[in-house]
Amino acid sequence: GFYLADKESIIPQWKKLVKLYLLWSVIYLVWLQPNWIETEYASLNAYIGYFKSMVLTVSYFHRWYVLYVIYALPVYWLVKNYVPARWWIGIAFILYGSVALQYGYSQWLPGTFNAAMSTINGFYALIKAQLVILPMLLMGGYLKRRGIPKLQSSFVLLFISAAMLIAEGEILLTHGH
Repeated sequence: GFYLADKESIIPQWKKLVKLYLLWSVIYLVWLQPNWIETEYASLNAYIGYFKSMVLTVSYFHRWYVLYVIYALPVYWLVKNYVPARWWIGIAFILYGSVALQYGYSQWLPGTFNAAMSTINGFYALIKAQLVILPMLLMGGYLKRRGIPKLQSSFVLLFISAAMLIAEGEILLTHGH
């Protein structure tokens, strides 16, 4: 978001990411072939599953970030062009906060919230990209538009963040998680 904030179009970056993702998905598919053949996994269903996962989840586990960015960039462009920047941080906190709450505190949340998040998780990468990567793009874009905070305020915010993280860890340790 920080580097895309001033760009009129995200299409060139988006095309680069799609090409890289497809290239590395094919490379990994070729790399997996000896194992698939040896274990007798290679079949039409295996290939269909691989290509389906390329779109729905991720073709190989450590490339999730690239796929999520591919899905989040068009939404970021829409928000960047049609939503006032003053709302970006709030949107980012709501989106990222919902996935963080469900991931870390699901046992303490109402069943309806967890059920709704389970339904959202069923949409795999497309929705997860909006909950995880879009907030990062929005916050980066916001910082770029508003200017980077001075170094002293950055240290104060880092200290507050570290203190809250330690407090959260202590609460979770003492009250069970």
